[in-house]
Amino acid sequence: MHELFNQVLSERDLSKAGDLFSLEDKDIEADLTEVIHRINDIAKADSYLINSNDQSVVEICINRVTAAIRETGSIEKHAPALVTLLDTCLKNNLQPTSKEEDPPHTKIASDVLSCVFLNYNKKLVMEHTLPIAVRFLQQGNRELSHNMSSYLSLAAIDNARLLADQIYTILDSMVYHKNKSLARVLLQIYSENKDPIHDHIPKLVQLLRESDASETVSLLQLFGLVAKDRPKLLETFLPQLSVYLSVPSMSPVVLPIFVDMAMTSPEPFVNHVTQLKQTAEQQPANLGQVAQVLGAVGKIDKTHGKDIVAWLVCQLASADNHTLPLLLREIKAIAESFPSILPDHMVTISKYSDTGALSVQIVIQQLRDLSNKRSASTSTREINFPLTGSSAAVTTSTVTSLSGSIAMVTSGSNSVLHSTSGTPSSSSRLPSVSQILTLSQSFGDRPTPIPPTGHVTSVATITRTTVAGSKAQDRKPMPTVSTTTMPTYIGQPQAIPFPDAVQHFCEKHLDKIKTYIDNVSARLPIPIKAVKGETKRKPCCKLNFICFGQGQNCLYNDTFFIMKTKNARIWIHLMFLAIQARSQKAVCQQDPSVGNLKALWDSLKLDRGNFVRLVTSSFPSTKDQETLLHELHSIRYFDVFEFNALEKHWACFLCNHPEKALGLMEDGLPVIEGKLKEKKGKWKIFKRWKTRYMTLSGATITYNKKDATASLPVNKIHTVKAVRKGMRDIPKAFEIFTNDQTYVFKASDSKHAEQWVQCLQIAVARAQKQEKVTDFDLENWAVQRQTQCHGASMGPSTSAIAAVASTGSGKVKNTQTKL
Repeated sequence: MHELFNQVLSERDLSKAGDLFSLEDKDIEADLTEVIHRINDIAKADSYLINSNDQSVVEICINRVTAAIRETGSIEKHAPALVTLLDTCLKNNLQPTSKEEDPPHTKIASDVLSCVFLNYNKKLVMEHTLPIAVRFLQQGNRELSHNMSSYLSLAAIDNARLLADQIYTILDSMVYHKNKSLARVLLQIYSENKDPIHDHIPKLVQLLRESDASETVSLLQLFGLVAKDRPKLLETFLPQLSVYLSVPSMSPVVLPIFVDMAMTSPEPFVNHVTQLKQTAEQQPANLGQVAQVLGAVGKIDKTHGKDIVAWLVCQLASADNHTLPLLLREIKAIAESFPSILPDHMVTISKYSDTGALSVQIVIQQLRDLSNKRSASTSTREINFPLTGSSAAVTTSTVTSLSGSIAMVTSGSNSVLHSTSGTPSSSSRLPSVSQILTLSQSFGDRPTPIPPTGHVTSVATITRTTVAGSKAQDRKPMPTVSTTTMPTYIGQPQAIPFPDAVQHFCEKHLDKIKTYIDNVSARLPIPIKAVKGETKRKPCCKLNFICFGQGQNCLYNDTFFIMKTKNARIWIHLMFLAIQARSQKAVCQQDPSVGNLKALWDSLKLDRGNFVRLVTSSFPSTKDQETLLHELHSIRYFDVFEFNALEKHWACFLCNHPEKALGLMEDGLPVIEGKLKEKKGKWKIFKRWKTRYMTLSGATITYNKKDATASLPVNKIHTVKAVRKGMRDIPKAFEIFTNDQTYVFKASDSKHAEQWVQCLQIAVARAQKQEKVTDFDLENWAVQRQTQCHGASMGPSTSAIAAVASTGSGKVKNTQTKL
């Protein structure tokens, strides 16, 4: 052991303890385990509780030890000794005294736990620590339990399986000690150990009444996972859950639970139909999910179906382009069960066929066919067709068309629909545009070349066809060939090209790619776009991330979070795998999204092989993923974004926790005030902290300065970030960057620092949204994302992931410069 450590610990020499920080970390690293054991011996002594000198010596020594471990990265070597010290702390009273002061062993435990959980991603350390650490949840110290909840949330990211073994201790602390913030931990380990959570559902539901907004959201997200796995467990508690339908910040979390429950058993929702309708009318953003729940109720019986369809038809007028197809599909699903309901509403529904959206036209045409089928089953339709200049009445009950052709009724060897001129006669009835759109769905993805002659060859079959006045009889389908000059082009089969290397690789590993991306996307966000940037030395790659929450107060509603990367090879490989994971079939090099990625790769002139070799190589390893994680940590991505386990996408903190906006905003504007310490001084080594009373209100920060009031417009700020020493250090200080100056402030504790950072980020995001976005049409991108990503369970869709190799055009104004 180092001589100075030996002197301080042996003689309890407080005067020499401060000199420990003058020692080099590398000179004492080998002695740290022995030092920890000596500290443990002192802490176990009965006199330690009353000897303030010993307590001060131990506190200083622990600070020096943890600092050396952190700087030398030797936590795995010294973790067993630290766990032994934690075990000693557990054997002593950790509850605060009557003066609200923590006992000395609580202070030791807090420092050691903070040091250990900075290394939450090291499995060996967590294997030693977690079985002991979870016991601190039950020691009656509220602050220690709260901190442990935060630590366990971090540990669950990479150690869900290890924490799942401690689930009963976690549930006990949550249910009986009211540590409701542990719901975030249960959310992360649910998939590893479901049954204990299922057994505690009644008690967990009871906690909703006592929880704050953030805890309530976490509990509801947990119930969302339960609803996907065991929806019947929640049916008894429908009244308690439906209370949150009237809360705008909670209803988006509750409704997905109801959707999953209704798909399995819609009967319990019969008594809540009125409440659900009111929710949709008062909160139009939730109309789509309410329609899904009511659509399931409408299929119970005809009475409910008639009521629900009538209500859904009324809501068509207020539906947006995203919700309209969904409402029509719910109407169609009910009408398939009870066809007689539909004809009364077809006039109203048909008005929306001119909206321009192909998906809307297709569903409306399907509804027309369904309505016509219902009419045909009750009455005979008479259709007049021209037969070589004359008309004949033909009664049909079924017309079956071959794939890729327009149905034609034939009589004998004559074609019912026949025209010898370029313009059909007035008596000919050609199919409508919507009918052609419907028929074209049978073509799949085949190409549709234009015949050189401008003529179309059709083959059709008719079943159960008779001339009016004769007896109906069954006939075998009779193919008839006819020609017409209608300007409709029918696809012809073409030769299928031999699959390229990329397509062959994807076909072989399709399932593996999907599984891999499902796992990785919970740890890493997938960029929505990658572009080539220029630096003084060489080209660089810029990644654009979006918030998939897109809530009312979203920080990145119409802008990107932009990051320069030094690991373009790994990111491009990951983006390619994400494109394939979202595609139903194997992609090839001719795919536009893949082509864009290849163009970006070629323009960056990376040295490690060609593009095909990259995307057909083994998937990015765990080490590669850690590299990307560190890169995201370095630009403070995780200060703003987190993974939403329920929705399975990455979103900003305001979209994941909309209730935070209530505490940080007033009348729609960010507002916060309080005392902060500002770091001032010309020379870095002589800088001192000066206390300022600061106020953020709307678009301006004001603060007192030399008996005067100074201000800083928010639109001058381009970045706000917390000051951290490590990847998961909990900071008290934060920095504000403008174009020409950097401000450093420190709050009284980490909670206030977090509130300031979040409030400033809201203000900066709102200011930046008012600036003009150049060289990129975000509106078109948003429409494309709405149509392509609708119904996606996780992450960006195939068409949404793009890479643009460009040095000038194709850029978004950088709203996150040099984070």
